[in-house]
Amino acid sequence: MKKAVLFTVITAALSLFARVAPWEGNTFDWNKVEEQYPGIRHCSFSASVPRPNKINIVRIDLATPGLNFAVTPRGDNYGKPMPDAPKYNIVTRRERTRDFMMKHRSAGRDMVIAANTAPWAPWRSPWNHTYAANMGLLISDGIQVDRINKKNFRPVFFRTKDGKYGMQIFKPGDDYSHLQQAVSGFYFNLHEGKVVERADRLMPCCSFGLDKSCRYLYIIIIDGRQKNFSEGATSKETGAFLKKLGAYNGIYMDGGGSATLTVWDKTGKFKGFKKPHEDGTHTLNHQPRGYERLVGCNVGFFYDNSKQSK
Repeated sequence: MKKAVLFTVITAALSLFARVAPWEGNTFDWNKVEEQYPGIRHCSFSASVPRPNKINIVRIDLATPGLNFAVTPRGDNYGKPMPDAPKYNIVTRRERTRDFMMKHRSAGRDMVIAANTAPWAPWRSPWNHTYAANMGLLISDGIQVDRINKKNFRPVFFRTKDGKYGMQIFKPGDDYSHLQQAVSGFYFNLHEGKVVERADRLMPCCSFGLDKSCRYLYIIIIDGRQKNFSEGATSKETGAFLKKLGAYNGIYMDGGGSATLTVWDKTGKFKGFKKPHEDGTHTLNHQPRGYERLVGCNVGFFYDNSKQSK
């Protein structure tokens, strides 16, 4: 019964989206979505079924020549106790997704899209700790930044040193020396083509999905906690959306006020729910009160050998 209700809700929503996005029955035609950068297609739209929502979706062709991705590296004073939470040792320094992008662009990397990933600790009042820890397996440019949580094995989105992408759960004792980049999420919300049922609540959310061939990465950012504007979705709803977009596996990466999708948009190629920033970045989604949270980990896609995005 639950699956039937969920399917009915998703189908009704997709029929509504047809005016603004290329839905065709139960499938999505990405060829009808503009390619803003080589291998990257994005569209944003509003929904009123099953509730008001503002949604951004992205498809990234991971086989695009020269396209690579970066992950938040170790923070300053790595491994030392956090000054404001000495129970934890420093892993990364928290920062806004657009600051992560600008840092890479300032260093010469042609980064064009970035999103938040990975839950972290500490997460308690006053909510503004400088550093982050407990993010699960995290690898940046071949360097291990954080490790597997032995009590909670989280699914990982990764790229190997020979350029292959995948999603899987790593456990203590597994060999991951072959990974070049890796970020963890909370859990699978789509696994081997099946939407994962969970008892969860409406949230702003960020989910990543991969098609069966691991060529296409799908990103969904849904705003939430904004009554009559965007009220959020459950992880299983985002899993169902990922499947409609073409994903075979999907990870609920993070949610709440952390959900962020930022692009490099000097030429106004992207349309979102928030105005572009003066620095050339454009945070496409709209968080409650317009606040952009400092998060524990970000990922960003950039071109190794091309300046064509500019």
